[in-house]
Amino acid sequence: MDEKYLQAIETIFNDTCISRLSKELIRKIESAEKVVVYGAGAGGRYTGYLLSLINVRVYAYADMNAEKIREIDGVKVCTPSALADCGNKDGVIIIIGVGDPGIRAEIECMLRSYGYTNIISYIELFNEVFLMADDRHARYGDLNFFKENKTDMIAALSLFADEKSKDIYVSFIKGHALKNNEYFAAPEVHTKYIPDDIPFSKGFGCFIDCGAGTGETYESLEKKGIRPGRLVMFEPDKYNFSLLSGKMKNKNQDAYLYPCAVYSYTGLCGFSHSATQGSYITDNSSEVVQCVKLDDVLVNLAPTYIKMDIEGAEYEALLGARSLISECKPDLAICVYHAVNHIWDIPILINSLHPGYRMYLRSGNIYGMNTVLFAISDL
Repeated sequence: MDEKYLQAIETIFNDTCISRLSKELIRKIESAEKVVVYGAGAGGRYTGYLLSLINVRVYAYADMNAEKIREIDGVKVCTPSALADCGNKDGVIIIIGVGDPGIRAEIECMLRSYGYTNIISYIELFNEVFLMADDRHARYGDLNFFKENKTDMIAALSLFADEKSKDIYVSFIKGHALKNNEYFAAPEVHTKYIPDDIPFSKGFGCFIDCGAGTGETYESLEKKGIRPGRLVMFEPDKYNFSLLSGKMKNKNQDAYLYPCAVYSYTGLCGFSHSATQGSYITDNSSEVVQCVKLDDVLVNLAPTYIKMDIEGAEYEALLGARSLISECKPDLAICVYHAVNHIWDIPILINSLHPGYRMYLRSGNIYGMNTVLFAISDL
């Protein structure tokens, strides 16, 4: 194993734990004359939810589809061009609720051309608000948490196939352990679940989409000219599922859609519906959804590709796909950023199911967000 990565992990336990998270951004938002959210899709709506946690009301949303959407929770949706006449621009903060770094950069450039300078990403807001206010995903633990998991952290390091993955891995752990956003690896602009530099081996003949949202992953396949032979989509959020179903009906693609969560067992589970990409399984909800174990429901089906972005339930869902993974050895794309320990626990679990996987990490957003583990087998 490359000594430099081991040494980088060791430095975590030698450095002074300095937190770069503060309430400065929150105070800045609270004192703004107007808070505008750019984007009326899932990211923009999620931004509105984050702002509600600090009791800040959105003045307006801006979106290219303003004529179709018109309002969100009673707040008007305007066209981007309308922002050119928004009064005192120094008193306006615009939060970009778009995850794709490339698109976000284009939006920021446009907003600056309108004269706005107070522009932030909703990921920055997430880091300051959600990670400190909500403990359902322990993305931040104290240094003792990392010391207790040091053996597994080192064990997982040996599973990654290239230096880029090891750099992302060590940077992710260091950023969280020392609570310093400057350590995280710089994100890359790529297609989230099918980056060009990952050597996929099984193809897309049978694509299983766990956490299908409103069809974003399928649309990314479309853009790359990929048409799965068989497409199975799971989306438990009732609002997202309605949009997903409507969208897929207009596609020239056979698809099997299920309004179910994916988990380690088949049964009912508590669920928080949010109409965003942040819906999740929880014991603290009066609402329930059907959850399924992939080994139970994909009968006599041989997946070639399984993608999971299910808000922290990835580890449990993989336990529910033990047989499929060990027998079919599909290519895997698994989000590992919802809980900090997932970045080592999930590679270790996958390796136990099939030791022949080559593993890669790619980071698609700031602060370790959208970090995805790819597991590829040639067998």
